[in-house]
Amino acid sequence: MGERVVAVVQVRQAAAVDPAELRAFVKAWIGGVEAPKEVLVWDDLPRSEVGKVVEPEIRAQLLRA
Repeated sequence: MGERVVAVVQVRQAAAVDPAELRAFVKAWIGGVEAPKEVLVWDDLPRSEVGKVVEPEIRAQLLRA
């Protein structure tokens, strides 16, 4: 079973992000194979007590969806 690349981003307040435009930008820089197939914009990313992004929690949330 394969995995697909998904980017989860959090933007600063008052910033507007078009997921399709962001994906196209990344695709131009690193190529179509490595670019995320989907870009999700979240209001808040799960963080540890010291402020680091908790990637396993992101994966868990994506798998539950």
